[in-house]
Amino acid sequence: TQTEVEDILIETIIVYPNPTKENIVVRSDIKGEIEIQNLLGEIIITTTKEVERKVIDVSNLSSGIYIIKIGQKSSKFFKNN
Repeated sequence: TQTEVEDILIETIIVYPNPTKENIVVRSDIKGEIEIQNLLGEIIITTTKEVERKVIDVSNLSSGIYIIKIGQKSSKFFKNN
């Protein structure tokens, strides 16, 4: 139904540009703490998201794959130097 589709869209995390060199934009209706982790599960960056769209500076990260988590949802992004 329409409501189920809307619920799914609200609960997603959109990360762009992907890959990135300097900043990522995180779009989601989910608010709260954002964690960026490396593939070993180590938390590299934490920040708080109180609005739908959040810009995060990742220019100091090494090239690689990172996981971004907000609440129970997660997404991956690629960092290039």
